[in-house]
Amino acid sequence: MKKLMAVTVGLLTCLAFWYFFLWCPPKEVCECNYKKLKIGMTLDQVELVLGEPGVEMPVNEVPRYPSGPVVQGDSFYEWKGSINGIKVIVGIKDGRVCDKWYWEADL
Repeated sequence: MKKLMAVTVGLLTCLAFWYFFLWCPPKEVCECNYKKLKIGMTLDQVELVLGEPGVEMPVNEVPRYPSGPVVQGDSFYEWKGSINGIKVIVGIKDGRVCDKWYWEADL
């Protein structure tokens, strides 16, 4: 009986670890889906990964580093996640992603 309990607890621990640390929820603005975004994707393909249309941003609203904007492009789209203040911004040039940026608030 103790062996069965130990195996059950071990399996539940593995499942919990997988769910909270390894599983990437589909169509959600999160780091693992951000990593799926590739240079050259169309805006429609990005929306399929992140699950919703992005909000077009004027260039003057794109966050900046001292050296310039965090993303390059002719137009910019932003997605906001539901937790930790996550933001994803993609730069679009000639109808394709040419740059991307991920930001998450420190806890």
